[in-house]
Amino acid sequence: MESLSAEGETPAPLRDRPELPERLAPLYEAFGALGGDRHLGVGGAGAIPFLAIDAYARRYRIEDADQFRRFHVLLTRMDAAYLEWAAERARKPAET
Repeated sequence: MESLSAEGETPAPLRDRPELPERLAPLYEAFGALGGDRHLGVGGAGAIPFLAIDAYARRYRIEDADQFRRFHVLLTRMDAAYLEWAAERARKPAET
């Protein structure tokens, strides 16, 4: 991310970030918390393991089968988008 300028301008990624609907905040928090459970290897980051998602859901009492399915689908789609972004970023040469 860009540094703050001497004038104190907000960096573009922060200034232009999308608004997150309040109802999606718990999912976003779960994604952030579960990111540390992914395996890292020579080829880059792996997907968040199902067992980590399941344990998180049990901890936060997402017990209804439909709620868990929705939670799992949304989280894995977010994860797939993140992994695609990370892979694309890894392919680009480092900016100096």
